[in-house]
Amino acid sequence: MNDLTKFIEEELGALLRATREDQGLTRKQVAEKLGVSEQEIEMLEKHSGKVTLGLLQKYANLLGKKIQLKFL
Repeated sequence: MNDLTKFIEEELGALLRATREDQGLTRKQVAEKLGVSEQEIEMLEKHSGKVTLGLLQKYANLLGKKIQLKFL
């Protein structure tokens, strides 16, 4: 993994966690609503393990956010 990829994963995980906490949701609540394990949510927030774009999109939707990707 290169430094840029690691940086993006860290920032994304931190953003998801902060938004979840701001909305008063626990990892367990998010996991139940998304139909995944609490460990998967923890891995996503801590940028450890592979994350599918589908799960990322579901998580963002749950938090009332959108994912925007740009190829430059």
